[in-house]
Amino acid sequence: QIALVHFAQDTILRLSRTLCDKILGTPYEKIETMGSPRLLAALTEDVAVLSAAVQAIPALATNFAVIVGCSLYLIWLSWQVFLLSVVMVLIGVVGYRILNVRAFAAIVSAREGRDRLLGDFRALIEGVKELKLHRARREQFMRDGVDRTTQHMPTQNLRATTYYMVGDGWSQLLFFALSAMLLFLAPIVAPMPPETLTGYIFASLYMMTPVWAVVGTVPTFMKGRVSLAKIRQLGDALSAAPEGPAAVQPKPAPVRIEFRDVSYHYAPNGEEKGFELGPIDLTLESGQVIFLTGGNGSGKSTLVKLLTGLYVPHSGAIRLNGALIGEADRERYREHFSAVFADFYLFEALFGLDPAARDAEIHRYLGVLRMEDKVQVRDGKFTTTALSTGQRKRLALLTAYLEDRPVYVFDE
Repeated sequence: QIALVHFAQDTILRLSRTLCDKILGTPYEKIETMGSPRLLAALTEDVAVLSAAVQAIPALATNFAVIVGCSLYLIWLSWQVFLLSVVMVLIGVVGYRILNVRAFAAIVSAREGRDRLLGDFRALIEGVKELKLHRARREQFMRDGVDRTTQHMPTQNLRATTYYMVGDGWSQLLFFALSAMLLFLAPIVAPMPPETLTGYIFASLYMMTPVWAVVGTVPTFMKGRVSLAKIRQLGDALSAAPEGPAAVQPKPAPVRIEFRDVSYHYAPNGEEKGFELGPIDLTLESGQVIFLTGGNGSGKSTLVKLLTGLYVPHSGAIRLNGALIGEADRERYREHFSAVFADFYLFEALFGLDPAARDAEIHRYLGVLRMEDKVQVRDGKFTTTALSTGQRKRLALLTAYLEDRPVYVFDE
């Protein structure tokens, strides 16, 4: 059991790391399309459920060994009676299988609801200001979003549990029928001494505890099966060609970026029409400060993602210092940019930097940004990130300054 628990924990750790690596290795536009609720459900819910299923294997193996040993003993006592018992067991398995299939469908439906629920939770947290300002919006959001999903999941889970409980009752009914068969029918089919019949009864009773234990683990393994299927689907969707070897940090030297007939298009999504940006011809050089302006939906953010290498153009060419940027060069190309996006994320730690060696520089930037009385950097981490949006953007600027890349992109 200890060995298998160690194995299970190592497996779950590697699985989580593999999913994280695949997310980081998947093109950004694909991550946007999939949405964060699906990714979060796999990394949290599915991995935890699969872990529980794997850790149930030791008990299953122990109980299964007891069942096999008792079955061999029953065959040795009377193979004819054992065949009768097998017939009864097969009848029970067929009935249990019918109930199990229905329970499995309910588990799948509940798991789909989990994705929707995480999406609702994200909307609740990120849109709490808008919800507080509009009572009707808040009530409809709770009624049509959270309430509907939270009612759907317990209903499906209860349905699955009901099928499992009925299946358990069916199994117990078959056990009593098996006991009756051994007491009244077996002596007629295969006459045996009272001592043999007694041994048969006691061995059958002894088998019941491990049999119920095996039956009890079925829901855990069925949920694990659903989660494993979800993780596999996500892994297949995330699988992407490697983005090339790790790039060396570029030095702040003059750079020249050229767009030639670059275009990018969004495919239609339901009733929404597709959108195409381009073709674009653009040249950017070190020393320039470029302001990109335009109305909502004009393609500013799309162009920024193309410029920074997060999006891959569908046609045209991007060149860096005269060199064409291909798939193998995209990682190296992205290393030339520091960006603070409109929907930026501020990490609590200065990952990828060496804060200890740049303490004076960090202190100077905090002073320039007027943040020295709000936050400090200790052990490579900000002392707090519980700040206003503007203040958090200043810390994002600090991180960008410390990266010291050749190109800076500031979105809004």
